[in-house]
Amino acid sequence: MDALELLINRRSASRLAEPAPAGEQLEAILRAGMRAPDHGTLQPWHFFIIEGSGRDRFSTLLEKGAIAAGQDEKGIDKARNAPFRAPMIIAVVAKCQPNHKVPVWEQEMSAGCAVMAMQMAALAQGFNGIWRTGPLVESPAVREGLNCGEHDKVVGFLYLGTPQLKASTTVSVSDVTPFVTHF
Repeated sequence: MDALELLINRRSASRLAEPAPAGEQLEAILRAGMRAPDHGTLQPWHFFIIEGSGRDRFSTLLEKGAIAAGQDEKGIDKARNAPFRAPMIIAVVAKCQPNHKVPVWEQEMSAGCAVMAMQMAALAQGFNGIWRTGPLVESPAVREGLNCGEHDKVVGFLYLGTPQLKASTTVSVSDVTPFVTHF
């Protein structure tokens, strides 16, 4: 797939099934994430690949976070079921160094760019995904489960798999005009 076509026609897919990326495909996705813009060559990210029985453990972790946050039964159930939306999840944590010349916000943005690069690499190989966050990225239970230090930030969960629905991919000039100002 042409890189420009990929970028301008990308759409997230929320209905994902087996197969998930594996082997060389998964390696290419991770390598793309490692090539994200990285001021100071800090590589301020850590990737957690969650699949198979790891989804059960992640479900328990999210449920614990939802309970600790005082969510109602519907919210707890949603958290518990979240890992089963896709056959694979890559949780991305910005491993920030607060006293470095590169500001923490740039380190977090770099980790965010890694998520985007991985999603694009998945799409280029025939997979798709959706980047999700939500209040549980701030949960002490979830942060502890992902080995976050005091200054680390969970930047999101990239759900990956095979798309079940074909998304509309046409973007016109009128779609982008409200977001562009010539200065």
